[in-house]
Amino acid sequence: MGLHARQVGSPGYGLLGTASFSLAFAGGLLVALLGLLVFSAIFADAPFTLVVMIGTGVVAAATGLGMLLLGVATLRAAVLPLSWRALPLAIFLLGVPSMRWWARCSR
Repeated sequence: MGLHARQVGSPGYGLLGTASFSLAFAGGLLVALLGLLVFSAIFADAPFTLVVMIGTGVVAAATGLGMLLLGVATLRAAVLPLSWRALPLAIFLLGVPSMRWWARCSR
């Protein structure tokens, strides 16, 4: 939220930055809530659990897309020092391999 608040008035950030921040933020909240449903529904109906798991995957992909676009908007804004400008991209790039690792380990 601080990253967004710092850049919101910059001309390079614009609508892309606001939309990507909203997508990443809302997606992160939804992934957390859907994750609770997945873990609480272990002993529930299998079709319900499958639907929630698929929904969690779709929302996680949208969150990743939001972080990627937020990184692009942050680089375009050029308000922060270079190391901080790359933060959303670093979170995205570190998040994708960790999701693959987690999926491989959970089999």
